[in-house]
Amino acid sequence: MANERGKKIDTTFLSLDHAEERGFLHRDYLAHCLRWSHVTSYLNQSRRYQSHHVLDVGCGREAPLAKLLFSSRMTHTTGSYTGVDYGKLERPSTIAEGPKFKGQFLGKFDFAKDKLPRTSYDTIACFEMLEHVEPMHSFRTLQRIRQLLAKDGRAFISTPCYDPKMGAAANHVNEMSWLGLQALIEAAGLTIEAAYGTFASQKDYKKLMSPAQTEVFDQLNEYYDSNVLSCLMAPMFPKQARNCLWRLTPGKPKPISKETLKQLQDPKHSNSHEWSSDLAKIQKEVK
Repeated sequence: MANERGKKIDTTFLSLDHAEERGFLHRDYLAHCLRWSHVTSYLNQSRRYQSHHVLDVGCGREAPLAKLLFSSRMTHTTGSYTGVDYGKLERPSTIAEGPKFKGQFLGKFDFAKDKLPRTSYDTIACFEMLEHVEPMHSFRTLQRIRQLLAKDGRAFISTPCYDPKMGAAANHVNEMSWLGLQALIEAAGLTIEAAYGTFASQKDYKKLMSPAQTEVFDQLNEYYDSNVLSCLMAPMFPKQARNCLWRLTPGKPKPISKETLKQLQDPKHSNSHEWSSDLAKIQKEVK
């Protein structure tokens, strides 16, 4: 099976240039920018960017994370940046070649199979990619991230949280629920250190706000529109968010419990027609 567009791997990407042409930043675009800034904030701590080897999985033809690192002057001394993508890829013209930014851009790249320049990376980002492939492909991606992640490294992934009432985007092959993605992450041998919502709908979190959060929301609501509020409030309500960012560390593969596996058989946990069959294969492999 495939998504509504008939694709099992969909390489659609969200271009910020399109948003600029419209003169309006939807929450999807805002959330993208804030994901990249979250990683650069992490890399800026103790100047990690100087020595960290960064791998950007599904970096997209515009390579926004690389552009942000370069424009922020987060250049390397002993570290490096490698961007890989299933689609065509070229070094962005805005990123000058030279010793200060050791960057490689590998297009037409099969992350599950193709050889990378290194066997270990300190920081790995994989944003808005897992929902574009079938569940087993998502699992293999997570497994390889685990394999490549340095002992003290961090991986950052983001993907929509599937809501069967809202449905999945037409170009998304496999949107997963919070519980579904958590099961795949842990089965792949990664440990969840933290999770943040990247955008959320007010109907899903307003009833859960504390008095202090309500006061902050009301003050922000006087100035910002719902798109901005969606991104500002989401980190506090990850399990109610429509999209989440997960910070991961290396761990050991954890089989999916029988109870969780039974619960995940419900189609509300993914829009992929291969979800149940792939889950059974994953459980058998990890077990």
